[in-house]
Amino acid sequence: MRWIQAGADVDRILSAPSAVLCVLYDWWDGFRASEAVLEEWERSLAHGSSPEIYLVDPHEPPFYCAVLERVTWTQLPSTGCGSAMWIRSGRAVDFEPDLAEAGVSRLLEKTRNAFRGRGD
Repeated sequence: MRWIQAGADVDRILSAPSAVLCVLYDWWDGFRASEAVLEEWERSLAHGSSPEIYLVDPHEPPFYCAVLERVTWTQLPSTGCGSAMWIRSGRAVDFEPDLAEAGVSRLLEKTRNAFRGRGD
């Protein structure tokens, strides 16, 4: 898990065969609950075949906007605090509006479904 801190991180997300973008505000009331689920989810992913998980704070507009402007997405809702977007080769393939509410099992299932047969 890494915070987006540079334009190169945005390029990596969009060129990767699989990546997950999580939107978190550190001042948000639900931050700790979402962060705990996120950490457990990351530990539960199979090492070596898991996507890179990136975190972005919407108050870092250059990076947040750069991802949203460049990712291809149709039929997916806008991002929200505590949300996750599964991105496959620059295209959003799934979205979860609330990490804490979804829980680890649902996030693992969404990850398997989003990147099944990704070819990497």
